[in-house]
Amino acid sequence: MIKTIIFDMDGVIVDSEPLFDSFLMDYCKNLGVSLTQTHLEAYRGKTSRSQWTDIINEFSLIHSVDELIVDARKSYLQYLEVKLIKPIPGITTLLRKLSRTYVLVLASSASPHRITLFLDKTRVRNFFQAIVSADDVIHGKPAPDVFLLAAKKVKAKPYECVVVEDATNGVQAAKNAKMKVIGYKGLLHNTQDLSMADAVIKNFKEVTPLFLKKL
Repeated sequence: MIKTIIFDMDGVIVDSEPLFDSFLMDYCKNLGVSLTQTHLEAYRGKTSRSQWTDIINEFSLIHSVDELIVDARKSYLQYLEVKLIKPIPGITTLLRKLSRTYVLVLASSASPHRITLFLDKTRVRNFFQAIVSADDVIHGKPAPDVFLLAAKKVKAKPYECVVVEDATNGVQAAKNAKMKVIGYKGLLHNTQDLSMADAVIKNFKEVTPLFLKKL
């Protein structure tokens, strides 16, 4: 029986990927690195540490991972402060509806500061009974750590949880956690492989109590 629904943030709550892609490509240009769309797709759902480790190794950068994490996070938050951030259409209505019956948790590969910024700007913070960030776990997605910790925070068993994800790494993490997972593919720019998900949706209106019961 499903008791807890765990939501990813980027690409599920907020359509932040175009913003992040633009920022990251410009930021990396200043490091002498030219990222391609293939790189960007590979980073979906990964923690900052995992992402910057990949970039440093591939492009032989002299910077440390910690140095880039701190500087890029600061720069990205400054970049986002002046941007208009809106929730993805339909997500607020879904959260309001589900919160009446289920325990909702946010589990993201983002930093705590960015999670706070996005939740404040979209005004959906109060729907979540717990929040897990990339800084709360050692291993990021596709490792199951972030989702297992999310379940632990609300005293739920993995088989009682459903994850809503939009990225391949996130779907894999949910499956590794032995949880059901809904792949959200409602954004036109989402080219991620969600075939491992138990169900794939393009509109949040599809998520009903009967839909969840059939997973």
